[in-house]
Amino acid sequence: MRRTWVGLSALAVAIACGDGDVTGITANRLVGTWEATDMEFVNRNNPLQVVDFAGQGAGLTAVFRSDGRYTLTLHAVGIPESFAGSWEVQAGQLVLRDDGDPDPVRFDVSLSGNRLTAVTNDAEYDFNGDATDDPATLRMVLIRQ
Repeated sequence: MRRTWVGLSALAVAIACGDGDVTGITANRLVGTWEATDMEFVNRNNPLQVVDFAGQGAGLTAVFRSDGRYTLTLHAVGIPESFAGSWEVQAGQLVLRDDGDPDPVRFDVSLSGNRLTAVTNDAEYDFNGDATDDPATLRMVLIRQ
């Protein structure tokens, strides 16, 4: 489940680029605060199975600092949960490394104005409630604040 939230944070970073230019993404264009407007997990084994976190009232705030550190705060039912780590841009992808997980999460990103769309297949989610995470695609849209 931790990898799922790291994926959400990665999406937020991608939105921060915000100038409509899909190429030439640089780290300095990602620095700032971003709010997710859409967050959904799609089961890679059954693409008709989708969990819409934003539709269920969850939110995500991503803060990307110029020193390469990020903080993601998930706002859902109950107490907010935060994650921290390092981020960078590699070959046009947003790469997030959570402090608690050595495996990076890579996002493909596209930009339109201050709107960023980020997609990763490095996500997992327990779609059927059996306490076992299933492979998932995470799609997010973030807006620069």
